[in-house]
Amino acid sequence: MNQNDYKNKLSSFYGTHNRMPTYTEMMGLFGFKSKNAVSRLVEKLIDANIVARTHLGGSYLRLHLAKYRS
Repeated sequence: MNQNDYKNKLSSFYGTHNRMPTYTEMMGLFGFKSKNAVSRLVEKLIDANIVARTHLGGSYLRLHLAKYRS
């Protein structure tokens, strides 16, 4: 999967649930076997400006949707 695929899965989850998935939910969403793998992906998505940590910090994330709207 590439970063666009991950972004699309996160966008779809957010559209359905009106919230970002937990790390455990992301494990299932992306087919990962550990939260560590999710954590490493999240850091890459933050670096790519696809997601960002919220003002609450920790594992609270928000999706940068404006970047992808036409």
